Amino acid sequence: MKNTLGALFIMLTAWGCAAQPNEPSAPLPPVLIAIQAMGDSFQLEPSDVSIKQNIHYLDNGSEAVVEIEQTGIQDDSLAATKSIFTLNTADSGAWKVIKRVDTHKCHEGRGSQVYSVARCR
Repeated sequence: MKNTLGALFIMLTAWGCAAQPNEPSAPLPPVLIAIQAMGDSFQLEPSDVSIKQNIHYLDNGSEAVVEIEQTGIQDDSLAATKSIFTLNTADSGAWKVIKRVDTHKCHEGRGSQVYSVARCR
């Protein structure tokens, strides 16, 4: 997993450096925008990560849904989290997060055993 996150970091860094000095940079893909939106606390304590991206091309732009699921979390109440991002292309053609839903799965006796917006106890 550490290698996968390292590879994603390299992709983010390379994506930002890929443009020539006087050329505009290419817009980031939805999956990288979602990872950035997870913030600095994302994967401070390593866990298993699964990322799923679906893109739908529409007549008036594009929409993407990115799910970032973290399981195997070392916590006495929280078993897993899933963040679901909905993005669309803005007028500039760049992807923009328009909605984020954070859900949680709890250990037995600590709350919901299916993903829910309710916090674990």
